[in-house]
Amino acid sequence: MSGTRVESEVDVSAVAPRPGSRGVVLARLRDLALVPAIIAIAVVGYAVNPVFLSSDNLINILQTMSEIGLLVLAQTLVLVAGKMDLSLESTFGLAPGERVRVVSRRGQVEAPIRIDESLRPGLTFMTLHFQDDVATNLLTIDATDPKSGTAEFKATAIRIEKLEAPVGV
Repeated sequence: MSGTRVESEVDVSAVAPRPGSRGVVLARLRDLALVPAIIAIAVVGYAVNPVFLSSDNLINILQTMSEIGLLVLAQTLVLVAGKMDLSLESTFGLAPGERVRVVSRRGQVEAPIRIDESLRPGLTFMTLHFQDDVATNLLTIDATDPKSGTAEFKATAIRIEKLEAPVGV
């Protein structure tokens, strides 16, 4: 079966309020839900200390909030643009050439790492051809194709562990 297409009709009249209806008024009131809480905080702040609602204090609060707002805006832009660095270097504190332990359900090996920006984040590649350098096959199964004798497609879930630095280094 190549694929199935499921079509259904959804009655949006039950979901979207009609203009001028009570639902539109309630939706607009929901946008103002925090206003009573802000007023309550202002009243309590003034009752505790009358300086709370002074012009100097309000300017100070607005300046602080604008700084936080700019930080939130910058973080949002980083997330939306997809430029967040989740590489091994920043996440695990690993550097190219550093030796790590690569662990799978079937075994573990130690190997130096190399950061390759062309690989998708979360993807790891190890060569199978130089067993003297790294015994990658210890991480995978020994299955081969019965007719050709070639190795089965080698893919497995792994965990990378940072090795402790030797004492005195």
